[in-house]
Order: sequence, then C-alpha cells, then structure tokens
Amino acid sequence: GYGLTVGHSAPVAMGGTTSEFQYIGSANPDASLMLGRWSNDASGPYIAAFKSRNTTPGGDPGAAADGDSVFRVIGYVDDGTAYATTTPQCGKLTLELDGTQGTDSTPGAWVFATTGASAATTTERMRINAAGNVGIGTTDPSKPLEIANSAGNNLMLTRTGTGAGTIDYSNTYFGAGTYGSMMMTPSLATGDFIWRDLNGGSNVRMWLDTSTGNLGVGIGFSSTAPAYALDVKADGTSWTSQIINDNSSPYGLTMYWPSGDPDNNTNMFLNCQSSSGQKCIIYSDGDLQNHDNAYSGISDVKLKQDIADVRDYWDDFKQVRFRKFKFKSDVAKYGDDAKSRFGVVAQEMESIFPSLIKESPDMEDRLVAVLDADGNATYEMTGKVDEDGNPVLEDGQQVQVPALDEDGNPTPITEAQRVDLGTTTKGFKYSILSQIGLKVVQELQARCEALEAKVTTLEAA
Repeated sequence: GYGLTVGHSAPVAMGGTTSEFQYIGSANPDASLMLGRWSNDASGPYIAAFKSRNTTPGGDPGAAADGDSVFRVIGYVDDGTAYATTTPQCGKLTLELDGTQGTDSTPGAWVFATTGASAATTTERMRINAAGNVGIGTTDPSKPLEIANSAGNNLMLTRTGTGAGTIDYSNTYFGAGTYGSMMMTPSLATGDFIWRDLNGGSNVRMWLDTSTGNLGVGIGFSSTAPAYALDVKADGTSWTSQIINDNSSPYGLTMYWPSGDPDNNTNMFLNCQSSSGQKCIIYSDGDLQNHDNAYSGISDVKLKQDIADVRDYWDDFKQVRFRKFKFKSDVAKYGDDAKSRFGVVAQEMESIFPSLIKESPDMEDRLVAVLDADGNATYEMTGKVDEDGNPVLEDGQQVQVPALDEDGNPTPITEAQRVDLGTTTKGFKYSILSQIGLKVVQELQARCEALEAKVTTLEAA
C-alpha cells in the first residue's frame, strides 16, 4: 500500500504520480509544515536527501553519476485540467551531482528552474555549480557570476533612494580594502557613469556623460563633465596617451569630416598649443604652420652609411615643367573662384625623377557584410511578436527572428572596412625636389665662378 497521508482520507495523485508521504490541507495552518529544534547548540532542524544507484534500499553502495538528481523541490499548480494526470510544474529547485564523484568527493550544483509564460515545462534559469560559479541564462558558468541572454538587457541595477548608485570593486591582492568604484550618479549629470580612483577617493578617473556622449579620461573631472567627445587630461611628466596597433599591416589615426569640407585657415585638423600660444597647426585646407618655421629631418652621421656626393642635376632640372593648375575638387566646390595652384604634374615628372613619384592605392570606407565562420552573411535579429504585438515566447524566452528593412528584406549586419578601388593616385616628393634645386644652385654657382675666372683672364690680357 501507500505510505502516510496526513489531513486527508486518501492520497492524491499529482501529475500521474502518487507520493508515498503526503501532507494535505485546505486552510492555514493545516496546509503548512514547520520543523523545530530546541537544543543548546548551534545546530538546527534539517531535511536530508540521499541518492544511490543501488536498486535495493540499504543495499551495497551504488555510486551516483554526474548529473544525477540528489534532491528536488517542485511546485505544481492546478491549471483547470485533470491535475491528477497532467499537472504543470510552475518551478523546480534541484540539487544534482556536478562532476565525477569519488571517495569523499561529491561535487554538487543547485539548479533553479521556472516555467515561462505560455509554457507547461520548466526551464533552467540559474545554477550555482560545484566551483561556486553562478550562472544566469547559462548552464556552464566559468566565472563567479556569468549572465547570458539572447535578447534584451543582461543586467539592471536600480537605486530607489536618493543619492548616487555605486558599484565597488575590491581586490585584496593589492592590500586589504583596496578597491575602485564605478558610480552612476544623477546628481552631477543625469545617468552619467563615473569611475573613481582606488580606496574610495574622490578623484574621477573616467567620466561618460550620457547626455552628450562625451568621454573624459584621466584626472581633473571631479566636478566638471568632459567638454569634448574624447577629453583626456593628465598631470605628469610622461606621455598623455599612446596608441598601439600590433597588426603586421597596421594603420594609425584618421581624422575624417564626413559632413563638412571647410577648406580654410580657420578650422583645424590639428592644433598644438602651450601656455604661451600656438606652436603647430594643420588647417582644414591641408596647410601646415608652425611657430619656428623649421622643418627638420633625421640627419646624424651615426645613423648613415655609404655617404657619397650626389651627381649633377643640371640637365634633369632643365626638363622640369612648373605648371599652374586647379584641382578638380576645388572647381567642383568653388567653380570659377577656385584657386590656381603652382607645382608639377606627377606623370610629367615620372621620366625625369622616377624615384620622386609616390603611388598609393585609392581606398574608400564602405559598409560590408559581416560573415560567419562558413562565409555566409549574418543578419540583425529582433524579438518575434504575434498579430497583436505580443512577444512570442519559447522556453520563457522571446523567439528571435531576422529584422526586416522597409522593403521587407532581412537587414544584414555590416561593418566599416577600407576597400581598395583598384586604381592608384600618384604624388610627388616636393621636398626632395627642393634639395635637388639647391644642388643645381651649387652647380650654377660653380659655372658662374668659372665664367668669372675666364672674364678676369680676358680682361687681364
């Protein structure tokens, strides 16, 4: 027969199973259970559960296996159907073996599961594994806290009281009480993220102004939000910033104005300024201006070898055709008011001074599709909704489907890449031509001196 039934004349079947021990009631407190222990020690009441794979109770050891359930607490609900045969679970707490067991080694994990909307079975939501790692949305957490979510936000922290909400990071490796703080404060700028220094100091090390998108890095932001898109401040004798690209084919910095072309001596690409004034400027039209009007190159003898006199350039220099011209881009922008320029044409100089020609590929920034490991295009995903605009759920999570554009086509995931257009643009090294010109002046000086000597001789005859 069955075991013990308390509070009812007969045991009740639940979900096709009739438990051996049942405690049944229809009101408080006869539908509740309490365990109590009165003893002069630290121990309290407990519920013990035991799992063995031996099929005979009390028989020889039958070692449990990885993943075996040791203890479960299940919540059932009456959904208005025949609960005796098909009773849905509302939630479940399971203690299971988490790894290979051995003598005095029984690693365990707590698994928390709930049933989502429009579902009849539970889905694991959180677990604490044998290593003490907590996983939310993942069944194999590898960090003390790991959160995974296929859609929506992964983490939200809310401070309901007044004042700023903070997250403190502690690292006792550097000493007891050593920590840094990240503060999200509504008191300085609504919703800003502020990172403070170690040991609870007031110095701000990084500040993200969410109203402007400005990011401040360094010191000096204790009460003033960053004024620029990237505002870097330092107070030391070392470099303020460093940019490293460890790729074998690296690029450096790009300054790009996609919505404007001021082309003047007011807007600047670069402004180098000290307490006494401006030292170096690169204007928006490409002009370079510096304080000392000095442009030097590395020239120490210790860095050079194979030093020899250069050849004469008299005949070559005579072939140089200095031209007056206008850039097509200037004509397109200014029309007849486009400025005339003075210089040479690279193709005309190629046969005279080929080493002074610089040819570079024409590149353009374009949005290209992001491919998966198999070379297929990837697409943006969005939560699926029904005809009434309600989320479509599966295992408690909203079903994800490709996002569509205004024409009903899937929206590909793209990224900006520099694309080679297959053409090249030639440039000319004017600074080297200037040095050649100085060499020609030396040759001219020698010829003048020779002519002067001849004239002197003739006059003396």
